Amino acid sequence: AKRFIMGDLVAIGEQVEMSAATYDLDEASVTGEVVVSAAQSEILDAIDELSARLLGKLGLEGEGRVRQLASVTTSSLPALKAYLEGERWIRAGDFPAATVSLEEAVRLDTLFALAYYRLSIANEWGSTGLIYEPAKKALSLANRLPDRERQLLTAFFVWRNGRVLEAEDRFRAYLGQYPNDVEALWQLGEALFHGAPTKGRSPAESRDLFEKILALEPHNYPAAVHLARLAAADGRTDDLEKYHDLVTAASDRFRLEVAAMLAFGTDNTSMQDSIVAELSAAPSTTLMYATQGVGLYSRRPEGAERLARLGVASERGSGMRSYEYSV
Repeated sequence: AKRFIMGDLVAIGEQVEMSAATYDLDEASVTGEVVVSAAQSEILDAIDELSARLLGKLGLEGEGRVRQLASVTTSSLPALKAYLEGERWIRAGDFPAATVSLEEAVRLDTLFALAYYRLSIANEWGSTGLIYEPAKKALSLANRLPDRERQLLTAFFVWRNGRVLEAEDRFRAYLGQYPNDVEALWQLGEALFHGAPTKGRSPAESRDLFEKILALEPHNYPAAVHLARLAAADGRTDDLEKYHDLVTAASDRFRLEVAAMLAFGTDNTSMQDSIVAELSAAPSTTLMYATQGVGLYSRRPEGAERLARLGVASERGSGMRSYEYSV
């Protein structure tokens, strides 16, 4: 075990007070402390609350606030566990798995605003198309959250409605108050990367934001993928190799997209053959993003065609086949 828990329970009349702290064995330090008070008749609910808040204290890298807030904005410990599992899958880049976990979280707690918010993000990256409704539901429940998160969810919903300039203004105003909030940096980066071109501007405007995210979270693979796309589009081979090395430990969804952009962008034929072999057996979403990366960012239409031919195989779904034919 890398961690252990110690605590106390004190009964005073009909009330109990429970305190607990998690300890890290490697660093010999306290990683989280929680105190919960309740009537003795409600002790089981109090134990659930104590457990949820301790889980929140354990946070993922860079996700401390969101994770801790999630732990106190759901009354369901099973829903929190499903939410945390979904967060883990998002970080790993397995968005279909994240969607399953987050759908379970909102099934168990239909008022879990942050779970709806993360479900919208998982659906977007997993290319399910079910982005708007979870985002709308999250915003409708934002009154259950502190003002800071309400601002973030409002800007997120505006962005998901295609109001790029308004979303940009909202995210920048938010970051003026909380400049190191990774979630807001990420959403503004997404809005600029995907939305700026619709306004006649360059997606490269997002570069500083994704670089700041990596400085705050060195293993933020989605940020590294966006930076790799920008490097491929600019022909910055050294940077593309750097981001390729960074995502080698990531899921195939991220790793293969960046590897494909590098292989076809640098005319590395042996690497191309290896990538094609892997993508032939990869999930359709992984193949789709790799094809898009090679054609759109590396600007190698012959490479994109080679990958697209993998997607029109009979065993692929009709949606995937139609997409690859369009390529």
